[in-house]
Amino acid sequence: IPNFKNCFIRPQADCSWKTIRQNLTGIDLSGATLTDIDFSGAYLRYANLSGTTLRGVDLSEANLARADMRGSNVDGTTNFQARTFYKADFSGATLHRVKGYKGKFNFTKWENATIKNSAFSDARFYKANFDGVDIKNSDMRYTNLGKSSWKGATVKKVNFKGSNFNSFCLKFYPAADCYDWV
Repeated sequence: IPNFKNCFIRPQADCSWKTIRQNLTGIDLSGATLTDIDFSGAYLRYANLSGTTLRGVDLSEANLARADMRGSNVDGTTNFQARTFYKADFSGATLHRVKGYKGKFNFTKWENATIKNSAFSDARFYKANFDGVDIKNSDMRYTNLGKSSWKGATVKKVNFKGSNFNSFCLKFYPAADCYDWV
């Protein structure tokens, strides 16, 4: 079990910045099951979280820039309100009932990821790669999706009302509901 000062990576651990004051940049937690861990405000840049399962993890105000989240499984009990996920890789990840309101996901990769029943309203996905993504029953209202790529994406029952796609409505298969394009 990794130990960082007074933080053992185990259920109900407090690994928040306010508690351990330690930089967790580059930490390798690949393949781990993380349950009820507080990473609020933590520096998790370049963290390897590939293949992890996150349940009840608090990522509020955490810095996950360039984090490797490939193949991870994130459920709705995880607080996805991180400070940034800039250039993080979510390829092949599964997100279910995740709330990423106002999240900063610029330049992220979502290739072949599955996103269901999730909410990302007012988030920023500038130049994000959603190629091959399967996204269903989700809320992406008023989201900046400028210059994002959606080749081969499956989009069903996703609300894009007020979102910015650089002044045009992308066509998906099956067809997405298109609203009030800016």
